Amino acid sequence: MALSQCHKRTVSIISIALMLLIGGDVLAQHKLRVKRKDVKSLKELAEAHPETNYLVIKRAKLTELPKELALFKQLDSIDLYGNKIENIPDSAWDLLSNVAYLRLGKNPINYIPPGIAKLEKLRHLDLWNSDIYDFHPHLLTMDRLKLLDIRMTALSKAKVEEIVFVMQNTEVKTTRQCNCK
Repeated sequence: MALSQCHKRTVSIISIALMLLIGGDVLAQHKLRVKRKDVKSLKELAEAHPETNYLVIKRAKLTELPKELALFKQLDSIDLYGNKIENIPDSAWDLLSNVAYLRLGKNPINYIPPGIAKLEKLRHLDLWNSDIYDFHPHLLTMDRLKLLDIRMTALSKAKVEEIVFVMQNTEVKTTRQCNCK
């Protein structure tokens, strides 16, 4: 089915904006969306789509990062929104070493461990609506990070203020969760 001209233009503008946001040149974006039922086929998908640089695995009930991510050699953007990832062990961060855009929002992850330092190319980290309440100090030293989204997290007011104060060259999106009744 052909996309409408308006939809094509919107997709194109979003692709260019994403590339500029993560600090890259405007290059062809090869996005691959993986549905829950296809997660077990990541190896085959990586072989069939070696050009993939943007991988979307949303709401697939993942509890950990699939090791097959390492098979996507061009991967620089990954969207893992709305899964069930509670923690990312230090060894798993190696799978993301070339990633510039990482979306972990709406996952029950509650701590960012020291392995975050392995993401030397990371420009955009989205933790929106996750259970993050703490992080390793390496996060504060990530000078290349241009955008950090910590809206609707469990971070204390003091932690949020620390992040904003220390990461002055990073756009930090913040709001506090409301436990209103």
